[in-house]
Amino acid sequence: MKWLVVALVCLRLSEAALLRVPVKKFKSIREKMRENGAEEDQRTQKYDPALKYRFTNAVVEVGYEPIYYRDASFFGDLSFGTPPQKFKILFDTGSSDVWVPSALCYTITCSKHTRFDPSQSSTFTTKWKSFSVKYGSGTVNGFFGYDTISIPKQQFGLTTYMLGSTFVYSEFDGILGLGYPDLARDGVTTVLEGMVNNGIFSELIFSFYIYNLVLESPGLGPPLTSDKAPPSPTRQPLEQMWPTLPSTKALSLSSPSRKLTSRVGLGGAPGDIGRQKRGSVGWDRAGVPTMRGSPGGRHHSGA
Repeated sequence: MKWLVVALVCLRLSEAALLRVPVKKFKSIREKMRENGAEEDQRTQKYDPALKYRFTNAVVEVGYEPIYYRDASFFGDLSFGTPPQKFKILFDTGSSDVWVPSALCYTITCSKHTRFDPSQSSTFTTKWKSFSVKYGSGTVNGFFGYDTISIPKQQFGLTTYMLGSTFVYSEFDGILGLGYPDLARDGVTTVLEGMVNNGIFSELIFSFYIYNLVLESPGLGPPLTSDKAPPSPTRQPLEQMWPTLPSTKALSLSSPSRKLTSRVGLGGAPGDIGRQKRGSVGWDRAGVPTMRGSPGGRHHSGA
């Protein structure tokens, strides 16, 4: 799951108005660990990136990469329901679902966060359709409901079960996915789609200002509009990117012939790739351009 550290999320409402979501910075889990000396354990027992390629199962050769969420420290306040119930939300570009803990969740994971009480919202409705979202660092289960977030009758998830240390120790209550609709559970209309369908967006644009600051206390990030960034950052188009590779005899890349978004996961690729011999499907089917590199000091190129 991709988690961006964001300072402000701005969604365009009309030519004359913007929906601004100020994002507050709190101490990240990593900062708290550092203050208590807990991070020293990881410095002495460092993760070896090569471990994900040392397969122990000859049948299922799948590599795993740990995703670190400890630097996530920017969250926005969003309100759900009528009257509004406020939640601390993480904006996630690697998923498309939106959910918050519900008052029907009694696990210790939910008890550490603000929970949405449907009985206290006059605009809440539900058909009790269940949902489950599996992230790389945890799982949430619950049911779908409809209520007002920034648009009326927006469908969102209410969790009744949350599993994973991420949700125990994290500062945020829920997640708002800003990814593509293909990633949404059961074809649910995403928040961005809902804004488009309701004519709230004049353009399909939203923006982030990403930065890294160490604040002594919670504070607000700098202002940002949906159609232009603050004057301080510089934008440069990315034309080429050359990865730095360790000395090796061979480099092999593979891709499925189907959509990479067909399964929500850390890598975004279907798991059956790893069950094929060396995960080989072939880039030629995907129309990937030729890649050139010099692993081991020798020039190589291939599709």
